[in-house]
Amino acid sequence: DAMLLCGQHGIRRVPVVKSPGGDIVNIITQSALVQTLAANLDRFKSVSKLTLSYLGLAAPTRVYSVTTEDMLRRAFRLIKDYDISAVPVIDASTGEIRGNISARDVRLVAASSKVFKLLNMPIKVYLEVMADGAANSAITCTPEDTLDEVIKRLVKSRIHRIYVVDRQGHIIRVVSLRNVLRKFVKEPPGYFGHTFS
Repeated sequence: DAMLLCGQHGIRRVPVVKSPGGDIVNIITQSALVQTLAANLDRFKSVSKLTLSYLGLAAPTRVYSVTTEDMLRRAFRLIKDYDISAVPVIDASTGEIRGNISARDVRLVAASSKVFKLLNMPIKVYLEVMADGAANSAITCTPEDTLDEVIKRLVKSRIHRIYVVDRQGHIIRVVSLRNVLRKFVKEPPGYFGHTFS
């Protein structure tokens, strides 16, 4: 049920409820589900050994991005306006990915007066100040990578998205934890209506 809720219905966190009583005893996250998949990849070879291209996860999609020369506030504006969790940072001269600005950065800036002044500075300055960019690294893969390779990178990096890049290093699309989970589950017709009615 948690895989269906997170993969098919986009719920990021599923409460585990004690019955009777209704007390929440745990929370299952998309990250935890992907970690569980990573630990059991041998059981899912029929899906995990397929390439992103084969699975339809390499088809170009609209990716909102910022450049290293843009102001940090532009990244935050895109995250807010398009209700997305992150934007890749693209090198202004080469077009290659240089980092990632996420909702975590929004929270960090909002909570710190020292970092707040960076809003009107170029993103490259923000990335340099923030642990030499390490905290804002972006992970990439290619259309030819298999889903199990992608899962391993996501789990190792503890990042919630991976950018699919072409041979020149230009972003084609984003693959999220939800996209990964969706490839492992199919909802039977009327399943949740019957289960939760």
